[in-house]
Amino acid sequence: MKVRSCAAALAVTLLMGSMASAVETRHNAPADSGALKGSPQEETACSPDAARFCSDAMPDNFAVLACLREHREKLKKACKQVLEDHGQ
Repeated sequence: MKVRSCAAALAVTLLMGSMASAVETRHNAPADSGALKGSPQEETACSPDAARFCSDAMPDNFAVLACLREHREKLKKACKQVLEDHGQ
């Protein structure tokens, strides 16, 4: 269960990484406020890959994101697309 909840948090990290400055500017709130959520589809797309390749990096969401980028060639197509969609 911990792996799943950490992997689900990955989508938040993806959005935070690509939109952090926009959030701070538009909403005058810290980028790590948790205001951004990944879609259920994004979570579903990357959770298996995060659990498979990056469980040692959990629960550090930024480490999980870095790990996924390192394993990009091994990721499922759907997770690769999530990373690309968020400029990762």
